[in-house]
Amino acid sequence: MAFIEDSKIKKYIEQIRFRNVESDADKVYESIRNRISGETVSRVDRSPLWRYVAIAASVLLLVTNSFFIFNGSKEEKKNRISYLEVVAVPGTKTRLVLPDSSIVWLNGSATIRYPQVFTGNERAVEFMGEGLFEVTENREQPFVVNVEGMRIQVLGTLFNVWADADSDYVETTLLDGSVALFLGKNHTSVADHILGINQQAVFNRKSQLLEVKDVSAQTYSSWVTHQFHFEDQTMEEIAHLLERAFGVKIYIQSDTIRNMRLNARFTQQESVEEILSILQIPAHYTYQKKQGAFYIR
Repeated sequence: MAFIEDSKIKKYIEQIRFRNVESDADKVYESIRNRISGETVSRVDRSPLWRYVAIAASVLLLVTNSFFIFNGSKEEKKNRISYLEVVAVPGTKTRLVLPDSSIVWLNGSATIRYPQVFTGNERAVEFMGEGLFEVTENREQPFVVNVEGMRIQVLGTLFNVWADADSDYVETTLLDGSVALFLGKNHTSVADHILGINQQAVFNRKSQLLEVKDVSAQTYSSWVTHQFHFEDQTMEEIAHLLERAFGVKIYIQSDTIRNMRLNARFTQQESVEEILSILQIPAHYTYQKKQGAFYIR
C-alpha cells in the first residue's frame, strides 16, 4: 500500500472547512475515539488542552485513513461483527435468549460473550462460570461453546457447563441430545469424545486429562429449578451442588460425613438451610452458620 505524500495530505486538509456548532468537547472526544477503535473507551482524566489536541489528531487520522481504506470501507463496515457480553449478578440466575433463539441460564457471576448475529458456519460463544444451555437445532450451523482449554460442539441439545475461573476443571453434563468435546489445541473435525445422555465429562485443564462418568444429569441443572434429586451421591458432592445453586460456602469438617452417600429429593424449592436440616437426620451431623457459610461437623 503506497503512502500519500505530505504535500498532498496538507492539500486535502486545507480543503476541509469546519462549521461552528455547539458541542460538548468531552462527548466529541469520546465519540471520535470510539469511531477509530470500534470499541467502548473508558474515560481518562486529561487537561482541556490535551482533549483538544487529541480531537485534532483524531480528525487528521480519520482523514488520512479514509484515503488508505476508501475502496474497502463499505465492505469492512458490512462484515464488522458486534459482540455482546452478559455477566450474571452474583447470587442471581439470569435467563438469556441468544440470536438463534437458544436459551442460556447463567448462574451467579457467569459470563458469556456472543455476536449480535450468528454468521459463518458455526454459532460460537465464549463462556466462563456455570450455565445451562438449551440449544436450538441447526445442522447447517453447529453451536460451539468455547471455554478455556476446551471446545464443546452441539447441533441442538440440553447440557450444563461448569467452568469456574478459579478451578482447574471444566465439567460438562448432558441432559438431552449429544455433544462433541474437543480438548486443548484440537482444531480438527474429529472430537476427542462424544458425550451421551446422563454422562458427565470432567476435564482437567492442567493435566489435559478427561474423565467421563455416568450421573443423574437432572441433578446438575437443579441450580436453575431448585428441585434437587440426589441419587447415591456423597455428602461432599451434595454440598458442592448446593454451593453452586445457592451461592454459599459449605465446609464439611468430618471425613466420615464427607464420604457418606445419600438419596434424597427436594421438589418444593426448599432453602439451603431446610435441605441441610433434613439431610442431618440420616447423616447424623450438626451444622452451624457463621457469616453466611455453613460448617458441618
